[in-house]
Amino acid sequence: MRNSYVADVGDFGKYGLLRALNQLGPQYRLGVLWYLTNQKETNNDGRHDSYLRYSGKKRALFRDCDPTLYDHLAIIRSQPQLDVQQIELRGILPKDTIFFRCAVPTARRDGAILAGHSTREEWAVKAQAELTKADCVFVDPDNGVSFEALPPGHRRFSHKHAYWAELQRFLLAGKSIVAYHHLGRQRGGHVRLIGTYLDLICGFGYPASAIHYRRGSARAFFLVPASVEHRTWLSNACSHFTSVWSAHCTKIGKRLT
Repeated sequence: MRNSYVADVGDFGKYGLLRALNQLGPQYRLGVLWYLTNQKETNNDGRHDSYLRYSGKKRALFRDCDPTLYDHLAIIRSQPQLDVQQIELRGILPKDTIFFRCAVPTARRDGAILAGHSTREEWAVKAQAELTKADCVFVDPDNGVSFEALPPGHRRFSHKHAYWAELQRFLLAGKSIVAYHHLGRQRGGHVRLIGTYLDLICGFGYPASAIHYRRGSARAFFLVPASVEHRTWLSNACSHFTSVWSAHCTKIGKRLT
């Protein structure tokens, strides 16, 4: 996550999903692990905000999904300085949501940690401690989840990814995961790729489902339950969200062969 992305069309989808989770499970406390990075980019990511300038039926196609959220994001996007803290302060998510906004440590190509940064392991341990009281943790890395296994002591990590080993710590502690994942131009198409990732997650013992969100840059949200109880909750919330937001996304529960 980057501050420059705040309130773009990707944010509209992710907060819409989290609000749907709360609507169908208000008893479950939400945690948000921003995976915030301060590294500058020269691409157009984070500039997909034209949905806030539409009028008529095109505007309604977005705003009708969640009018309150849409109006909040329109105000935030109009500010001269964008910051994820604006999401926290405007009450877009439940009042008891726990946020962890410490930036992801950044390493040079040789693996050395830049001055003033903790190691990735120290950062991950701190994040888990801060989110102890959450029942479900939303992770928001720039590029999504990496299933690459890093050996002990490995330092050339990607600040743009959340590693599966980091997410599994939360799952083993009984906390479900909702993860953002950016979809590139992979061979076979996005739906098949999402199915491949679902196969991987299910192979680890977690009956996950996914949402293919098609606005702006194509992306997916993976919903990974830590328990049978959470599985029912996440599945129902996923179905509700994709029904209301059907113009923008699709639920994917298994790989298409």
